[in-house]
Amino acid sequence: MAAVWKIRDRVLPLGERTYVMGILNVTPDSFSDGGRYFDPGRAEEQALQLEADGVDILDIGGQSTRPGYTPIPPEEEWARLEPVLKRLAGKTRLPLSIDTFYPYVAQRCLDAGAQIINDVGGALDPDMARLVAETGAGWVVMHAENLPEEADGPAAVRKTVQRVMTGAKYNLIEHTAAAVADAILAEYGRVERVEICLKKPDAPMNAVFDYVAVEIARDRRDTPVPQGGQVPEDGSLNQSPASGPAPEAEEALPEDDQDREMEEAAAGDDSALGKGKQLLRKLAGSRTQRAYIALGSNMGDRGENLNRAVWALASIPGIRIGALSRVYETKPVGYARQENFYNAVIRVDTTLTPRALLGACLGVEAGMGRLRGRKNGPRVIDLDLLLYEGKVCQSEELTLPHPRMEERAFVLSPLCDILQDPYYLGCLKRVDRSGVKSAGVSLIKP
Repeated sequence: MAAVWKIRDRVLPLGERTYVMGILNVTPDSFSDGGRYFDPGRAEEQALQLEADGVDILDIGGQSTRPGYTPIPPEEEWARLEPVLKRLAGKTRLPLSIDTFYPYVAQRCLDAGAQIINDVGGALDPDMARLVAETGAGWVVMHAENLPEEADGPAAVRKTVQRVMTGAKYNLIEHTAAAVADAILAEYGRVERVEICLKKPDAPMNAVFDYVAVEIARDRRDTPVPQGGQVPEDGSLNQSPASGPAPEAEEALPEDDQDREMEEAAAGDDSALGKGKQLLRKLAGSRTQRAYIALGSNMGDRGENLNRAVWALASIPGIRIGALSRVYETKPVGYARQENFYNAVIRVDTTLTPRALLGACLGVEAGMGRLRGRKNGPRVIDLDLLLYEGKVCQSEELTLPHPRMEERAFVLSPLCDILQDPYYLGCLKRVDRSGVKSAGVSLIKP
C-alpha cells in the first residue's frame, strides 16, 4: 500500500513525485520578497500566478523569521493573513499551508480553510500539537536556531506585556493582570506558570498606602488557556496593599450592632427595614464608587418585579441608579422545571461600602418576598452584586467580582450592554447564548 500524507480532507500520495511548494510572504521584511506582496490584492495575484505556474502547495507566511528578526504578536500576524485567506477562498484549488508558530494563528487559519501548518517553532508548543491532532491538519515541523532565544525570550515577553497594558482599557486592575498572564500562556507554549504582581499607587480607600497590588497566578497544567487566549476562571485573584490596613477594613461596618441591624433588615422585618435605611444613611460617605448589580425574576410579573427592585434600590440612601441594560429572557440554570427568567443588569453610583450595598440588595429581596429554598429554584427577585469599582475580595458572604459570572450568558449579555470592558466582551463571545433572547420589556429609570 502506497504511503500517503493526510491533510484534513485531502490526501497527497508520497513517493510518486516531488511536490513543489510556492512561497508567499505577506510581510514587509522577509529576506526574499519582503514587502512585494504585503498588500492583500497583490498577494492574491501572486498566489494565483504561482498556481498557474504549476506549484502543488501554497505556503503563506505573515511573519519573517529571518536572522535578527523582531517577533510580532499573533494578533498582528493574523491581521496580515486574514484578508489574503478571504480573497483566496473559492479561487484556488491548492492546499494552503500556513507558516506560523502561534497556535492562535494556526487555529484561525485552519478555520479559514488551510490544510497544513508549517511550524518553524520546532514542535515546542504542546498547544500546537493538540490543535493538529484535533483538526487532522498536516504538520511540517521546522527548526529555527534563533527562535527560542528571540521569540520566547525576555525581550519578546516584555513586548507582549507592553502590548496588553497599552492596547486596551480595563476598569479593574485584576482584569489587566489576568489579561497579561493569559496572553503570555497563549503566546509562549514553553511557559508553564505565570505569576503577575501589578502595582498601582493608591486605592479608593480612606487610608494611605505605599502602593496597592493585585497578585495572580496562572498554571498551564491547572488552568490551561484554550485557543484564542480565553481567560480561564481563576480563584487566586487577591488585591492587597503593601502596607497599611488590609482591604477588608473597607468592607467592615463600623460597629457590631450595625451588622446585626443589617442582618435583621435583610430578614424582612418591617421595623428592621426602617432601621436598615437609617443605618445606610449613617454609612453613606462622600466618595462615590461605581458598581454593577444583576437582577433576575421568574415568578409573577417578571418585568414588573425587576422594575420594583430598581426603584426600591433607588430609594435607599447612598445609591443612585445609573445605566440600565436591556431585559433578556433566559432559560433556567440547574433546575429546569420552572419558568424562564427575565434578567438585566444596572449600574449604580454608590457611597456605600460593598458589604453595605450587599445588605441593601438583601433588604430589597426580603421586602419583595424573596424566600430562599431550592438552590437555583424559582424566585420573585434575585439581586447579585457583580462588580464594585476597585474592589476584589473573597469571603463567605461576599466575593468580588461575582464568581462564575464569566461563564453565564444571562449575566454577560446585559452586563455588556452597559459595560464595554474588553475582558467581559471577550467572555461573551465564548459563552453559549442560544438560550438568551430579548424579553420585549424595558427597565424604567427612577
